[in-house]
Amino acid sequence: MTNSSDVKLNSAGGGRISRKPDLMNDIVFTKLPKSQVRFEVTVPAEEVLSFKEGAARALAERLEIDGFRKGKAPYDIIKQYVGSARVFEEAAYIAMDKKYQAIVAEHKLRALGSPKVEILKIAEGNPLIFAVTAAVYPEVKLPDYKEIAKQCEKERVPIEIKDEEVEKAVDFLRHSRRKEALVSRPAQKGDLTEVDFEIRSAGVKIEGGESKNHPIILGEGKFIPGFEDGILGARAGEEKEFSISVPEDYAKESLRGKKLDVKAKINVVYELTTPELTDEFAKIIGNFDTAQAMRDNIRDGLKAEKEAEEKERMRNFTVGKIADAAEMEAADILIAQEINKIISELAQSVQAHGADFESYLAHIKKTKDDLKKDFAKQAEKRVRISLVLSEIAASEQIKLDEEEVKKRMEETMARLRAEDAGKIDADLLRDYVSGIMRNEKVFEMMKL
Repeated sequence: MTNSSDVKLNSAGGGRISRKPDLMNDIVFTKLPKSQVRFEVTVPAEEVLSFKEGAARALAERLEIDGFRKGKAPYDIIKQYVGSARVFEEAAYIAMDKKYQAIVAEHKLRALGSPKVEILKIAEGNPLIFAVTAAVYPEVKLPDYKEIAKQCEKERVPIEIKDEEVEKAVDFLRHSRRKEALVSRPAQKGDLTEVDFEIRSAGVKIEGGESKNHPIILGEGKFIPGFEDGILGARAGEEKEFSISVPEDYAKESLRGKKLDVKAKINVVYELTTPELTDEFAKIIGNFDTAQAMRDNIRDGLKAEKEAEEKERMRNFTVGKIADAAEMEAADILIAQEINKIISELAQSVQAHGADFESYLAHIKKTKDDLKKDFAKQAEKRVRISLVLSEIAASEQIKLDEEEVKKRMEETMARLRAEDAGKIDADLLRDYVSGIMRNEKVFEMMKL
């Protein structure tokens, strides 16, 4: 055996990779692009041989040897069964694994994923020489993040709630309490109608061009322009045929400028009555003493919502500027993981809207590989931001209270459905919650 790139070693450790070549124990670290490090290791022959019995036991656990239970065959029997060379090879793998983990711990490497291992020299009775190439957490050189935060503060947008915004919310509440009354008169603006219709273009039914008992409030303009005008004045049970010309700026591009032929039957007509904003209405809606108290409450709610949105925008804007100014080389493995996370988030969003993700991809004419290319820059940005927030937290010696972390974890679990909560990995949840809490403390420190 002269080479191997698929030896499975365990990643471990914490802290950061040394910023200088490390010559301790005759191990020389070579820094490579994309936040990688390579080091060659020499293991004395006698040290490799010290693992032979452990190697034999490991092999015995995987072998079926007549007359012995798994893992119970003695060393000599195992060596005879698989050959001395196979036992030595296994011992070499164990030696490499142990050595790698010791190096990671001693030199505080924050290794990412599984390393690539090259066996440079392996022969019984001689030193074992191997090289490891591993991705590590990047070194991050922070800019003057407090000064950047101070400059970004100039971009904060003052919060203003206009009277028309309050009235729009009031109207929404009034319309949510509209009452319906069945009428036999001709349909007029403001009425709710239920309509059967069929729409064709040049004799061909258009996509989505047929429906039964379709609710339409006349005058709201939420349907194809001209359609509501065509059924104005019709009574329940009446059938109408008419044509409409679709404007050139219509939202649905495939219908722009086309002439559409419509067959419609008005099934029912309801008169809608919208209540006025009175003190009595305010009491019904939210137990407010007066209509003005309800308006004030709506204004406060709109202000709080806008303030939260502006706070989130400023945080994203500021940390984005800091990340742009920071010096680092994000490891490819981190970017790949973030791309997969973005795609997973997209899939969950699509499924939450009742659609199949594969069907969605077919609809937008994209493959997952296309999405990976599309999201590469976004993923790199997110990785840079995450690393910057982590580095600022370390620089400011931000600590988390363990009891607060546990409480937040419990609150997060409480919001999940029982079947989902049972699938949550506690360690991953802790990392997720701790990351959010750490970021919050960073933002608070920068007054964001």
